[in-house]
Amino acid sequence: MLKCHENLKGLYGWLNEKDKSAFHDRYAQQLILEMDLRCDVCGETIGNVRARLDHLSCGHIIHNRCASHLSRSTLGRSNRKRPCPSCRRKSFLDPMCYA
Repeated sequence: MLKCHENLKGLYGWLNEKDKSAFHDRYAQQLILEMDLRCDVCGETIGNVRARLDHLSCGHIIHNRCASHLSRSTLGRSNRKRPCPSCRRKSFLDPMCYA
């Protein structure tokens, strides 16, 4: 639903129909607020800005850039993986994949 409203916002913007574009922008922003998706590493709202996302084995979603930060903090520790910052379960992140 969110992607649909973002696409319609862009389409109406391209067609120079500002009222319809603004309507779909407001609707998309409302959906983002209602879902309250936040990166568990940096705390930023997910969906306000287009960004690559990654998920941990527990199902929590984080920014890809935060995944690299999370995995880098485990380098130098023998076979230790940093847990999810939200639920503390062991993550699947391999430090060598993000180094």
